[in-house]
Amino acid sequence: MKLQYLFLFLLPIFSLSQERWDLKRCLEYALENNISIKQAEVNAKIQEQVVKGNHGAFLPNLNGSVSQNFTISKGFTNPTLGTTASGNSSNFNLGLSSNWTVFNGFQNLNTYKKGKIDQDYANTNLEVLKNDISLNIVNAYLQLLFAKEQENVSKSSLELNQLQYNRVNTMFKHGAEAKASVYEAEANVARAEQTLVQAKNTIRSSKLNLSQILQLPFTNTFDIQSVSLDNIASELVLQTPEEIYKEALEVRPEIKYAGLAIQSAEKDIDIAKGAYLPSLNLGYNWGDNYYNVYEQHDPNFIDQLNDNYQHQFSLSLNVPLFNRWATKTAVQRAKLSKENQELNLESSKFTLRQNIETSYIDALNAEETYMAAQKSVKATKIALDYAEKRFKIGSANSYDFEQAKNNYISAQVDLINAKYDYVFKVKVMEFYAGKPFVELD
Repeated sequence: MKLQYLFLFLLPIFSLSQERWDLKRCLEYALENNISIKQAEVNAKIQEQVVKGNHGAFLPNLNGSVSQNFTISKGFTNPTLGTTASGNSSNFNLGLSSNWTVFNGFQNLNTYKKGKIDQDYANTNLEVLKNDISLNIVNAYLQLLFAKEQENVSKSSLELNQLQYNRVNTMFKHGAEAKASVYEAEANVARAEQTLVQAKNTIRSSKLNLSQILQLPFTNTFDIQSVSLDNIASELVLQTPEEIYKEALEVRPEIKYAGLAIQSAEKDIDIAKGAYLPSLNLGYNWGDNYYNVYEQHDPNFIDQLNDNYQHQFSLSLNVPLFNRWATKTAVQRAKLSKENQELNLESSKFTLRQNIETSYIDALNAEETYMAAQKSVKATKIALDYAEKRFKIGSANSYDFEQAKNNYISAQVDLINAKYDYVFKVKVMEFYAGKPFVELD
């Protein structure tokens, strides 16, 4: 029975890990299940409750009270009858009280407005966090794709080396190659096998990295869908960095985040200034009571309640005259805080501009490197085919073929590096431009 429960518990994990994940699914899963995102969502909900609480500050409060007291004494004055008697007594009290802040220097109003701003601030912080996690996922996803392609190149390299070994060994048996060439070809096969093992290890590590970013339990069956990255150009490279920057200012959440911090600081100033102004409060109290002296004939409970109740209204005006510069220093601190937030906004804009300029140049450089790598692969493939033909007819030795083969394999590795570097640089540029991540191609 316990094994059945364990199987039912692990079944969803197995089903998740056995399917091949595309980038869209990775992003959707992370945005829905990431713990940090959930915490940010809770913080946003907390701020929503703060706003509701601030809204309630505009309303009067209402409190009720009830008490029953017993007194043991030698003498007792009945406040109802105004008489003094000996003996024990009891009294019962009822009360209602309400207080309403009519005016307090607009502090309640500004606190409410600040709460609304802080609510937007919390939601924007959530968007910033989602963007950062999305970029991490894209990077990890590309690393895994890159590792898979490296494995394919390593497999091709091993096949070429095994083929070369067979040829050299055959030629050695016919006296056309020296024993040293056989040993060298055999060593090349061993090195290619080692490279393939390293590529497989890199895939395993890349899977682990992506699983951990997704906060999934790692399993060997977890895998991603292969993606054809044939169309990886971006229209953003047709724009200038300044044009991209101006568009990004309107959509990047960290810029909005910094702007909201300034608005919140402005409300802090208004709240602090409110302490300079008078405050006006309206109060109301209702009370009723019943007194009873044992062994005395006091009026009954209902009669006393009908006779003893009272209403009390109060209106209080508080005018601040001197509070040891507490308000003045609070206002100055709030102003300095706003100034600091304004500097944070300028810093965020400056950082965004730098990131866009850097990612733009990186994307251009990566594009040129990728195009050059494509040409290199074509050229080295032609050279390899020619060297292979010459080797077969005996006009080239194994060293010439080996060099051509290594050049081709190296060009393939460079092409993979250039391609995935280009893809990531383009995605980073699109990220700073505010473009959403959906698919890679």
